[in-house]
Amino acid sequence: MNNTLLVLAGSAPQVVTASIYALAEKGVVVDEVVAVCFEHQVPQLLASLNGPRQGGLSPLEHLASELACSSISLDVSNLLVPKNCHGISLSHISTIGDVETLAECIFSLLRRITLDSERAIYASISNGAREMAFYLSYAMAIYAREQDSMSHVFFKEGYEHSEFFFPTQQSEWFQSAKGPLDKSKGTVTLLEMPFVRLRDSLPRSLIQSSLNLEQARAIHQLANQDVSLELDDYSTGLICSGVYIEMTESNYAFYRMLVVDLQDAKEGYDSPNNEEPCTVTALHYINQRMAIHGMPLFDALDVALDYAEENLLSMRQNEIDGLRYGMKKSFFNQRKFEINQSIRAALPSSIAEHYDIDTLYKTRRKGASKPVNFFGLNIESSRVRMAGEDV
Repeated sequence: MNNTLLVLAGSAPQVVTASIYALAEKGVVVDEVVAVCFEHQVPQLLASLNGPRQGGLSPLEHLASELACSSISLDVSNLLVPKNCHGISLSHISTIGDVETLAECIFSLLRRITLDSERAIYASISNGAREMAFYLSYAMAIYAREQDSMSHVFFKEGYEHSEFFFPTQQSEWFQSAKGPLDKSKGTVTLLEMPFVRLRDSLPRSLIQSSLNLEQARAIHQLANQDVSLELDDYSTGLICSGVYIEMTESNYAFYRMLVVDLQDAKEGYDSPNNEEPCTVTALHYINQRMAIHGMPLFDALDVALDYAEENLLSMRQNEIDGLRYGMKKSFFNQRKFEINQSIRAALPSSIAEHYDIDTLYKTRRKGASKPVNFFGLNIESSRVRMAGEDV
């Protein structure tokens, strides 16, 4: 596992070395440092951590020597300086646009580095502008995995000084506002900050794409949306808790079939076995394809398919032929899989479970060795409506 320290460098570069030291005391060896800072802070940050000091070593080299670990490099490739849409680096936060730039930059960074499952993130919010700490905390809530953590490093009183980088093994003195202090007597304490992890309950589409500030706010709003389902025949899409989910016409008709079952009987449909395709399920499905286009409904499968072949141009010939003897298990399961996949890609799992196709109950066919699952929708029928219907 690669351990990455993600730090807000700000105006106190010593937070970097203090965090590395404090993590080492907990048995965590930092392999890489990524620092977020403003443009004007870059020269000070690099000079302070890489410039030679007592004994000719830089603070990072000195720390590596005392920890007996590989030296950690820090150069411009390890720095993240937020840039606006014009490519101009930020030196401070002064406008709403600057806030949005900062937030989106941090969201993008967290999204990218958490894609690597072999990388653990140790985020430090000890330094930097208030806006930086806020949006880093926000981003961690959205993207952090189980192996990621967030912390704040504290210095012993009097040791919050530009000359103190970490507690040294041997006595080394510096001049503080309260007089000379021995670096070996200093302490740094890492306080792990608890936070709510939302990643596992968020749509995969959000986790896999960079968020802007508006989308990040929408995550909170989505989590508080009422459960409601609307079916739109015109676009063959679902609107779940206010989120539009695009469907193919075949998947939409299959889902519409389950909605009709929910409103009429809630008996559900079993997945047909391979030897006996189900003509009843096939007929119900074809009738929903008809209903989408305002066409007549039928009582016989062969008549419905003949009509579809002549009039339902959106239905491919191979699909019509495949339903001639009833709906097969492969067709049923493919529709169910694709629909649930679309729903769970668009919605947090805690919300998607209200809308996806699920097992309603199990029963046994005569002579069967295993129970049969009957599938349908678990949402309350009062929360479902067709587009254009009165609420």
